[in-house]
Amino acid sequence: MRRCWLILFSSIILLLLSACIQSAGGPPPDTPGALHKLIPGPVRITASWPAAAGADSYEVWLGETGDLADAVLCQMVDSPFALIDDLDWQKTYWIWVRAKNRNGLSGFTSPLSETPHREEIYKAGFYWSVARGMGGETTVGTTFSAYEILSVEIIDGYDDAERPAVALALEALPAAIVAANSPEVDGVSGATYTSDRIKAAVRENMEQAKK
Repeated sequence: MRRCWLILFSSIILLLLSACIQSAGGPPPDTPGALHKLIPGPVRITASWPAAAGADSYEVWLGETGDLADAVLCQMVDSPFALIDDLDWQKTYWIWVRAKNRNGLSGFTSPLSETPHREEIYKAGFYWSVARGMGGETTVGTTFSAYEILSVEIIDGYDDAERPAVALALEALPAAIVAANSPEVDGVSGATYTSDRIKAAVRENMEQAKK
């Protein structure tokens, strides 16, 4: 009798182990369907694809060539959609996707490539402002494209232009700001107040022009 109970108990254990193995096993997910056309945005790309049977999540791989060996895993997402940002608008990117579940990984989709748009930062046009501070005031006009500073013009504030350092600041700083596409440039020694006013006015013009 005791032996019968041991056999029965062993059979139950084996059945339970078999059930656990079967529930833990199973196939990896199907490979997702072909990527939909990628949608470029300002320094970003949106990707979507058909859901894959058996998928719990998806890996999104990004490369700068059409060779998967050069790509890197950039995102893990739970749904068949990804927004990939902080990209370079001057580059073309290739994207691959594969599905994942606890039993493994699918194959990769065929890649698609796209180039992000350049981000529009400003409302294109001419803006001006007056910066006041130690030593007087300076009126500065700034012309913007949608993406960058095109020109900086000193409209008024020539009272001390006979001083060589001030004259240099009035001439050199606008060019330096355009070259750097930023007012965060070094001022001219001996014309600190004038330099600070020019840079402050350009900052104000940037605020006016921002989208």
